[in-house]
Amino acid sequence: MTKFLLRVLALGLFTTASLAAQTTTWTAIASTGAVDEASLGSYAVTGPTLSHNAASLTDVVARYNITDVSGTEQPGWTTLEMSASNATGGMVRADLYQLDPCGGDPIHLCIIFAQGNSCRTCTFGSGTFDFANNLYFIEVKITRGATNQTPSATAFRLY
Repeated sequence: MTKFLLRVLALGLFTTASLAAQTTTWTAIASTGAVDEASLGSYAVTGPTLSHNAASLTDVVARYNITDVSGTEQPGWTTLEMSASNATGGMVRADLYQLDPCGGDPIHLCIIFAQGNSCRTCTFGSGTFDFANNLYFIEVKITRGATNQTPSATAFRLY
């Protein structure tokens, strides 16, 4: 009887740990992105934010590598969330992509447009992520039409 209870308890702990791993959230702050070479003279980072430097009107583009923090190769994520600030008069855009590690064009999975101070999301199917066969990244693009506009990206979450 004791061995049976220990096995049931062990199975319950394993199942709970597996389910917890599948619901793990991936996060990144915007200042940690890999800035595109065309944006090197145009961007600024302050704390967690990515934005334009004081004089630039050139778009700021950065990319964020998504890793499998769940350890399952198939996390059950269905939502990409982006927080943006001061985007009035400008725009912050985030695109989620899937990439075949052996070549081919990236596949667009979802898009977010943010204006003003906002936390926006886009959604996709539960089986979208398969780290055993694909790579994933977010590309953010920050645009403004005048130097007195201060759009910025702050953070990203996948859950």
